[in-house]
Amino acid sequence: MKNGPSKEVRRAFKRFKHNKPMHFTKSFIEQMKQIERLPFSQAERTVMNIIGTLQLNMEEIRSSPPSSEKAMAFHEYVSKAIQRGKGDRPASCRKGCAHCCHLLVDITKSEALLLADAARALSPEKKQRLKEQASWPNDPMFFVHQFPKSRCVFLADDNSCSIYERRPMACRAHFVISDPVHCDTEKSPGNTIQTVAYMDAEGFISAAYEADSAAALSKQLLPFIEDANG
Repeated sequence: MKNGPSKEVRRAFKRFKHNKPMHFTKSFIEQMKQIERLPFSQAERTVMNIIGTLQLNMEEIRSSPPSSEKAMAFHEYVSKAIQRGKGDRPASCRKGCAHCCHLLVDITKSEALLLADAARALSPEKKQRLKEQASWPNDPMFFVHQFPKSRCVFLADDNSCSIYERRPMACRAHFVISDPVHCDTEKSPGNTIQTVAYMDAEGFISAAYEADSAAALSKQLLPFIEDANG
């Protein structure tokens, strides 16, 4: 049986990416690769549905300027999409398990506005760390090279998230099901970490990243702490 979308649909998706460059999440890209294994007709329908959904989401997001309220709507959508996808499946992530809080995290303009006050309220030491992180290249492996300076500035001393209710979409969608001990890349950099991603959530995040101008958290928040320093 022939698998994967037709050449015409693949070309349509490539044209879509070319005409509307997308800030795809890593999980979204991996899920798109899985479509290649589907039967032909199913793969074709899936790809075309994805294109349509991405376009609709981006158009809606672009219809209003960035705002804290828009960020909260993003978070509500993503949280509900994850809940629908995971059902009763438990995550191994727990409060105080903060290994993933050294990863490169992108946020949108709206999410930056939502976190602006929290950024201004950071201690001088954390503001300096944020400035240093903002100077680093957007290397997904920066947490390996820069540990422990890559520690999130919003991570409290007890390893809890000080902005948990306002945490970015990327943090909400990071769903680990393997033993948390494997997430300690400082002690065991070669560990295999099992994560689960949900297409509805990842597709929406990708659309929001493109339509609401995503960039690294440190780079997005840097202007707010510079303004605070006057």
